[in-house]
Amino acid sequence: MTADPKSALSNIKKAITNLNEYKQYLNRQVARVEDATATIESKLESAMGIELDDFTPEIGLETAVYTASQLSQDSSTALDTQANVTADEALQLLKYRS
Repeated sequence: MTADPKSALSNIKKAITNLNEYKQYLNRQVARVEDATATIESKLESAMGIELDDFTPEIGLETAVYTASQLSQDSSTALDTQANVTADEALQLLKYRS
């Protein structure tokens, strides 16, 4: 700041203008992220056949346990599924596992 009141007022007005521009930019970014999230959630809901609002950690755990039990009962299907995994998918699964 300077001792000159007019310069100080001018600097404050510039700062307020910059702040408003940053706020508008951030609001646009938030809207973009919300749109992307809505699209991803919609695709997940379609792929999983459930409403994500109804999907809780408990349901996720039950689904994982059910899937694991089904795979252990039918190991040939599990092996066939693994055989159809591409190298990139296998690497991605290994990254998540470790």
